[in-house]
Amino acid sequence: MAGELVRLSTGLVSNPDPQRTGGAITWAFGHLSTIRSARVGRISVPSKREDYLRFSQEMVYRTYAAFLREQGTTISSWQTREESMKKYGGEILFSPAEDKILKEAISFSGLDEHVCEAVSLVIGHELRQASDDHIKKVIAISNNQVYHELLQTFKKNR
Repeated sequence: MAGELVRLSTGLVSNPDPQRTGGAITWAFGHLSTIRSARVGRISVPSKREDYLRFSQEMVYRTYAAFLREQGTTISSWQTREESMKKYGGEILFSPAEDKILKEAISFSGLDEHVCEAVSLVIGHELRQASDDHIKKVIAISNNQVYHELLQTFKKNR
């Protein structure tokens, strides 16, 4: 699914950098006890391969640490973003709001930050990990203009 979303993202009007066609995804489960990462698509600058992998993993740990520190109020890496320190947006925590227990985290790095976040959100939406309210909150935090177009394009191309 991630590969298809990356491929589709290159044709989006809302994508400010459609030449970027690859990156890395990190998926974490059970309070980060299980973490899986993989490269997705074509990373045109070979020296960026390890960076994207490292950034996607770092986002998960950084956002989860803020989630614990702030008693469950952090749901997006955008809330902990510090561009000057190479801490970017693109990761979402999926957690039932009523019990503040982390279900999983999905992070993508390598595309424009809003596109990375949209890829993570669409995956969460499609796997029924994200409620509409959760998605609205994430979009409001980052002012994401890509998510709805990517979701509609993905649904049309199934």
